[in-house]
Amino acid sequence: MDVKKLGKIPDGGGWKAHGRQMGSTGAKKRAKVGFDFVHSLVDGHSRLAYSEIHDDEKGDTCAGFLERAAEHFAAHGIPTIERVMTDTHWSYRRSQAVARVIESLGATHKFIRPHCPWQNGKVERFNRTLQTEWAYRQIFTSNNERAAALPHASTTTTTNGDTTPSEATHPSADCHQPDGRVQLVLPRRSWLNVGHAATLAL
Repeated sequence: MDVKKLGKIPDGGGWKAHGRQMGSTGAKKRAKVGFDFVHSLVDGHSRLAYSEIHDDEKGDTCAGFLERAAEHFAAHGIPTIERVMTDTHWSYRRSQAVARVIESLGATHKFIRPHCPWQNGKVERFNRTLQTEWAYRQIFTSNNERAAALPHASTTTTTNGDTTPSEATHPSADCHQPDGRVQLVLPRRSWLNVGHAATLAL
């Protein structure tokens, strides 16, 4: 499990859309756009991945994400999580909410060594794939547009069989590996508030 922080895109587009002159004035440089925090969990055996976009990486947010990810994995034939591997960020290491969720799953919490991200290589590689094949793949003119382009799987149902809002509003996306390279096929553009989820099988 890991979190990737991405700078938000201002309405009308950022420097990728308009060039470096976007930050040419003092007012533009001082303008605070903020960040998106992309939370992701990757199953070490099947490589099934689950992601959500949130406004922070606080412990309660991480705990809620882990609960929903576990439910999604269970709905896709992975009913048991034995270990949850994370870095030593305070939101994982000190959060009682995260500890309670891991305990409720019957799992153990494994920490990688500080400054050794390669020990959590599967999710780190997935973060990189999300950047190249989603976040930076094209020019977006708003943050909501980029969030709406996050790929969605064709089956995103809860454990009781109800469809999630993301499934009701988004077409499916698939993932294939031409020439041994992971490539995400993005769905058509649509609009959705930040906080929706994505699932991909690598």
